[in-house]
Amino acid sequence: GAPLHRVRDGNPLPARLLTPFQAENDHDLKDVYSFCSIQTDVRQPHHLLRRVHDGRRLRAMAAAVERAVGEAEAAGVDCRVLDLGAGAGLLSLAALGAGARHALLCERWLYNAAACKEVLLANGCDDEQAAVVYKRPTDLALLRDVPAPVNLVVCDGLLDPGLLTSGLVPALRHSLAQLCTHNARVVPHAAALWVQPGECLAGPVEGFDLSPMDALRHWPLHQPAPPAGEGPGMLRALGPARAALHLDLQQPPEAGDEWQLDLAFDRDGTWNCVRTWLVLHLGGGHELSTAPADAGGDGAACEGGEEWGDGGSLPPAVQWLAGGMRVRAGETHPLQCRHNTVRVAFGHPEGSPLDFLTRPLAAFPPESFALLRDAGRAAAYYGAIERSVASMAAGGGEVHALDAGCGTGLLAMMAARAGATTAVASELHDALADVARRCVAANGLGGRVSVVNRDCFLLERGRDVRRGGCNLLVMDLFDAQLVGDGCMQALEAMRKAGALVPGHRSVPAAATVWVMGVEAYTGEALGRDVGCVNKHRWDRSARRVQLRRCPHRALTRPRRLFELSFDGRSAKKGRSREAVLRLEATQSGYLNAVAVWFDLHLDAEATLSTGPPGTLPGGRLSPALERLHAGLAAFRPPQADA
Repeated sequence: GAPLHRVRDGNPLPARLLTPFQAENDHDLKDVYSFCSIQTDVRQPHHLLRRVHDGRRLRAMAAAVERAVGEAEAAGVDCRVLDLGAGAGLLSLAALGAGARHALLCERWLYNAAACKEVLLANGCDDEQAAVVYKRPTDLALLRDVPAPVNLVVCDGLLDPGLLTSGLVPALRHSLAQLCTHNARVVPHAAALWVQPGECLAGPVEGFDLSPMDALRHWPLHQPAPPAGEGPGMLRALGPARAALHLDLQQPPEAGDEWQLDLAFDRDGTWNCVRTWLVLHLGGGHELSTAPADAGGDGAACEGGEEWGDGGSLPPAVQWLAGGMRVRAGETHPLQCRHNTVRVAFGHPEGSPLDFLTRPLAAFPPESFALLRDAGRAAAYYGAIERSVASMAAGGGEVHALDAGCGTGLLAMMAARAGATTAVASELHDALADVARRCVAANGLGGRVSVVNRDCFLLERGRDVRRGGCNLLVMDLFDAQLVGDGCMQALEAMRKAGALVPGHRSVPAAATVWVMGVEAYTGEALGRDVGCVNKHRWDRSARRVQLRRCPHRALTRPRRLFELSFDGRSAKKGRSREAVLRLEATQSGYLNAVAVWFDLHLDAEATLSTGPPGTLPGGRLSPALERLHAGLAAFRPPQADA
């Protein structure tokens, strides 16, 4: 049929760029700029740890630096290094170890600069060999900050998945013009940004149409690319990749550019995104690619990345387009490309026929899309809801369900399709509530499912839910620690307001929270002592991690922390309390972290667990981990997600 929409060309890049000085002094922006800078500064050490753990990237960059230093020494030139975005200073240490005369390490973020100085001192590097400057790269001045012109610039610390977003081009332009000799070298000396057309749609989840979610796939910048695959929420490549942007870092561009790139398609689908990755040219024919495994890469962009997800320090990224375009195998379509020296943007050319348009709503919670990919979780919930509804209906009564914090309304629709008489889906977020209404309508369940755009703490009987209350609660209001999002307080408020009747049933029915002492310690990288960076692991609040990607050692046996019941028939009350636990140590080490996970008991037949590798539901250990605690073997975490 005829296309529903035609895209109108609107440049997604900012109309005007401000220098840091202008942003700091602009009347309308200075408070926001200051707040964002402080928040970024506090979080930078976690990104520093990610780079330290990225062994493949570190080894490739260190080898390139050593080659450049060796070539300078062979030419009879003293090598003076400028390390932009120095991080832990490991590449400067590699340069000094290869014979460099002096290294100046520039770090814009305060905590990173402090960690960098500590690493230099821990490895016997004095002020005559290296100096750390806490400044923006564009604020460096010759003589005041840089004692003499440098002839080797290392810019690895300014690389990011979007290539330009960390200020790579302005920093290099300033350094090469003001701080370097005329024949200075840059490592890496060139970089290419590759793009691949892709499709990432909600698709059916347990037979429910959640396609209204696709109109909310928008983000102002790049995001980590979803996993490749064919299921809901997975990224499906529609054609081969092409190099969209090639930068000669020895001669960085002075202005932005705009061009079109023709992309070929070898699969039918709906084109609504492009996946991007980097190819870095390190000299001597050596390259470092961050391409994903399904695009010809080795899938090892990071070795042992920590809590930042797949791909580690330079993961493949995705940029969402203005809408979805229906494409067929064998076709070729243009991609509009732009950059303004600090950001790259892609889009459909003006006049492109689109099946749907995306809504530019940056406040939409991106984790809602990640839930679509968890097929096992959805299937377990659906089975438990069907069993609960069937059991209640067998007793001769009606089933009235309440989905608290419904998101897309999936659990409420499951209850309705399982046989519930009515279902109320409560959601505080305006855009999510609108998506839930559209999903309910798309599945033909508007007669039995009503969506209420209201905080579940404030639900009122007779206005938001039926006057008689609801006798089945379905909810998925849990964070990584189970209770951090206030699920127990919400449950108590709904009971007190009468939205839930006394003795109601609940899916899930209960939960058990477990803890285990672990050692998360980084001792060395590239043969250098980096133990001092471990102090920056501390955080006031818990952080969600994938322990299989976080280097760690289990030092204690799991211990049950507490049990909670969500079912109204239970006598247990989930109230706040404090306790002291004794953990049984099974290995020697530095206990500097506690792993927390939970078993979610949906009903008597199904339990979901967020346990780390090597643990089983009920706090049990796998045979491999039992042998490790017994001192009989070395444990290697399995590759499956925990």
